[in-house]
Amino acid sequence: MQGIELRREVDCGIGGARLGSMATRRKPQRERAKKTEKQHSACLLLRIIPSLGEVPIEDSFAEKRFIESGTLDQYCLYLYGQALTVDHLGEVSDEALQARQIEVYRLCYEAPNAKREKVLAAFVRHLPGLICQADWFVKLVRECAQIRPSENDDLRNRTFSAIANGFRGAASPMPENDRFLRADLIWVPRMHLRRLSEKLAAWYKDEDLVVATPEGRLESAREKATKLVKEDPRLPTNLSQIVELLAKEHLYEAALLIISVQFGIPQHDLDRQSSS
Repeated sequence: MQGIELRREVDCGIGGARLGSMATRRKPQRERAKKTEKQHSACLLLRIIPSLGEVPIEDSFAEKRFIESGTLDQYCLYLYGQALTVDHLGEVSDEALQARQIEVYRLCYEAPNAKREKVLAAFVRHLPGLICQADWFVKLVRECAQIRPSENDDLRNRTFSAIANGFRGAASPMPENDRFLRADLIWVPRMHLRRLSEKLAAWYKDEDLVVATPEGRLESAREKATKLVKEDPRLPTNLSQIVELLAKEHLYEAALLIISVQFGIPQHDLDRQSSS
């Protein structure tokens, strides 16, 4: 009996150790799952955008570039982001976006002087799952299939070669294009730049610094800059420069410096005046 009890205790000890090790292994898994769920939730939040009805396709080639170089959420921001509000929110359905993407490529393909074979290859490469849903694409393939095969560089051969190139591209890794994304999403920090510039102009006017002495302007600039720096831990190293710009009434330049540091974007990329 003592041997049986001892064996039970040993078995329980081993079982407890196994359960403990399993719990240890499961903890990182749970943490990763929570992290993934959090990221997914953040992604869904980006999909909640104003229900403004149908947005006309004003520049199909611009949208084509964004489809090929951006993400789905960034595409939504490209379409609706300038009108972000807190009312009339709605979720854009995948079906609506897919239909829009198909229409974008149709317009690009049928545009005057368009490089149609390149448009076809890009459509198949970037949206291979949608080609069977694209009526214009299916119709094109059906019409080309009815053309008698030949060795000539005719519509049939050009079309099928472009489609084949698209499938080969779909089988290869997609290149990253961070420079494109930053250029097309830079309106967000520019919006903050405009708002901060307006706030600094209002502050300068309210403080009546136009008629203040140089010493008075410097003191007010130091107080304002210190307050701005305390609001963001990335700004302390730029304190003296911000003070100098504010004291000299270079308010736009001060806002440009602050937003550039906060968003990690070079000032010449952020400054609309220098980029226009």
